[in-house]
Amino acid sequence: MTKLRKLLTVAICISLSGCSSYREALIQDQQERTKQYEAYVAKREKAAQEAAEIRARPYNEVMTQIGLFRNESGCDTPTVQKIDQLLSPMEIKSIATTMVYSTSVSYMREAIEFRNYHTNAVLTYADTALKKKCLDLADRQYRHIIDIYTGAAYGGVRDRARIGLDDIREARRAR
Repeated sequence: MTKLRKLLTVAICISLSGCSSYREALIQDQQERTKQYEAYVAKREKAAQEAAEIRARPYNEVMTQIGLFRNESGCDTPTVQKIDQLLSPMEIKSIATTMVYSTSVSYMREAIEFRNYHTNAVLTYADTALKKKCLDLADRQYRHIIDIYTGAAYGGVRDRARIGLDDIREARRAR
């Protein structure tokens, strides 16, 4: 703390709140700075929460549509078209953020979040189509995951899609 700041702290403390010593003035100054820091942290946490909610909106919207598709009859419905329209920008965002953010550790968490949203949505969509016996739709979604998520980091996602393709083969044989 600079000499000027010390003098100002003591003068303000004595004049406004009646501090009786320099030590008491420093304690009050530290308490005030702690309050300011806590307010700053709370504001940042609120902003981070709002940003996370904004990033999750497309995912939540597509998952709602998948829920509607699950309860519909048939495979070629307007909901399927809506899901496809919602997944396209999610895919672009997933790939773009991974490419851009792979050079910065601080942003990698966001890139992983976008990728997880996209892969979870597509796999849920494909699983739903498979359960509804919409085999061509499910096959297309599983193969799409295998095609676009290449590299060692995506091995688990591709394995999960391959399991779905195996389930489709079994379902086609059972027909």
